[in-house]
Parts: sequence; structure tokens; C-alpha cells
Amino acid sequence: MNRLAKIGAQCALALLAVWGLGGCGRHSGSGGSPPQSEGHWTDFNCGATTYRIDPDRIDGAVKAACEHVKESAALLVRYGVAARVRYTCARSDGHVVQSLMVTQDLLDDYNKGCQQFLSSEAAAVVGPGDRDGQRAKITALCLLNDESNNLTRRFAQDANRDYGNNKAAQDALNQLIRDRGGSIKIAAPRTGTAGRWVRCRANGRPLFAVRSNLSDLMTRAQRADPEGICGNGVLDRFLADAQDGDAVGSDSALGKCFTASEMVTDWTATACKVDPR
Repeated sequence: MNRLAKIGAQCALALLAVWGLGGCGRHSGSGGSPPQSEGHWTDFNCGATTYRIDPDRIDGAVKAACEHVKESAALLVRYGVAARVRYTCARSDGHVVQSLMVTQDLLDDYNKGCQQFLSSEAAAVVGPGDRDGQRAKITALCLLNDESNNLTRRFAQDANRDYGNNKAAQDALNQLIRDRGGSIKIAAPRTGTAGRWVRCRANGRPLFAVRSNLSDLMTRAQRADPEGICGNGVLDRFLADAQDGDAVGSDSALGKCFTASEMVTDWTATACKVDPR
């Protein structure tokens, strides 16, 4: 019996050793650290985007990429509605030759072209049957239009470059976040907003409707929105506090978004309200 007991004890010790080794192997077989719990993660805000990431992985590369995103986004302000001014080229009798919405930084160039046109036209004194004078006036007008078209093309080229640079910077940051196990945080809809729309009608006819992704309005209009005028939270907050049938005022946060994105250009003829359907 003593011999059998001794053998049994040795078998038991051997099994414990196997179980212990098995437990260690299961814990360290991957060679990596165990997954982080949700509580260890944090929100990392960069511009208009919020990421969910392990705070220990927000390193210098991520911070530098975020700064690049913010710097490139700051350049987009000049393309927003708020940065535009009215340019008008008019003759001395008040006749308007050109009237455009332009960016503040190009206004002097447009005005310069207008002054050159007015000077050239004034120098082209046209008498009865004076074809040369008529040609000179037409040439001056053509030169004005050409200069305006050149400035418009320059604006479009600058916009394409700056929007492209901002997208590249944002894509690079997104990739860095993904490489570190993070992701873009998608906010859950606020309670009571599901299934509700804001519908707008102009002169009694349907104009547009929106129930989510408010920021898409500025994207479609190719407008920068560094201040978050059309941030998705603007619509969520409005719907959470509104009742069915409530109107959207032009001076409300949502109304200002519709104006900035040029979805509504004439509030006197437009009516927007909350619709549950």
C-alpha cells in the first residue's frame, strides 16, 4: 500500500506540473500583451474627428500627424462661405459689368482687372461709325472676362491642392491610428432622434431632407467647416430637444448650417420643420 500511495502521489505531482505548464503556455503562447480592456482606452480628438485608442499608443508620430491635419484644415477656411465677399465691377453710370462672390485674398486682383477695364474702355472713345473704337471696347471687355476666368481657375487649383493635402493628412493619421489598434469613434444617435427627419420646402415644393450625417452637406458643397457649423452633433442636439412639427429658424444652429452649406439661400421662401416620418 505504501508503494501504491507513493506512486499515486508522484502521478498527482506530475499532473499538477503538466497543468501548470499548460496554463503558462496558454497565457504566453502569443508572445504579446493581453488585450486592453475598454476602460483603458480613451478618446483622442484631432480636429473634427474623434478616435478611440490606447493612451499609451498616442506617440510623437500620432501627435505630429494630428498637427499636420489641423494645419492643412486651417488652409481650407479661405474656401468657406464666411471668407467670401462681393466683388462688383460697375461703370460710372452704375451699369454692372461683373458681380461675383470671391475670396477676400483675391478681391484686390479682381478690382485691379476691373480698373484696367474701365480705363481701357474710357480711352476707347467711340464716334458714329467708329469700328476701331467699338473693337477696342469689346477687346477691353474680353480681357476683363479672361482675367476673371484666370482668377477662378487659380482659385479652383488652389482649392483642389489644399483639399487634397488635407485628405492625405487625414488618411495618414487614420492609418497611424489603425496601426496602433485604434479606430474612429462613431457617436451613437441621441435618444429620441431615430426615425426623425428635418424636411425643407421652398415655395411649397420639397427642397431637401436630412436625418443624419449633417457634415455631408458641407462636403457636397466643397466647403471647409473648421468651426463645426455643420457638425453631426448640431443635428442630434436639435432633434433631441425638438418636437414633431417644430420649425427650424434661420438663426438657429441648424439653420445657420443650412445657410453656410447653401442648402437654403432664401429663408423668406423656405420652410424647414421636424417630421417623424
